[in-house]
Amino acid sequence: CSTSLAVVTLAAAVTGRSPKVGRSALPAVLAVGLLDVIANVLYVSALGHGLAGVVSTLSSLYPVTTVALAWLVLRERATAWQGLGVAGAIAGVALVSLGG
Repeated sequence: CSTSLAVVTLAAAVTGRSPKVGRSALPAVLAVGLLDVIANVLYVSALGHGLAGVVSTLSSLYPVTTVALAWLVLRERATAWQGLGVAGAIAGVALVSLGG
């Protein structure tokens, strides 16, 4: 979060333009920020409980979430190769998790 703020501040200083968010986009921006903070808190909490192997393995699936949201929200269709990649990623995480 602080890195994002630093990058936006630096970009604003370099370009001389202040970052602006449209009024209609404000709820979405706030929701994304809140969900990001909650995700980081839950991630650190899980690491604190000694679940580093499981948590790090499951967090490697974040690209699958992006693909799923694109499919659900934007109605995008995956190619057969992309579907195979998603299945491979999920199978790989399952195998790593079961390997213990």
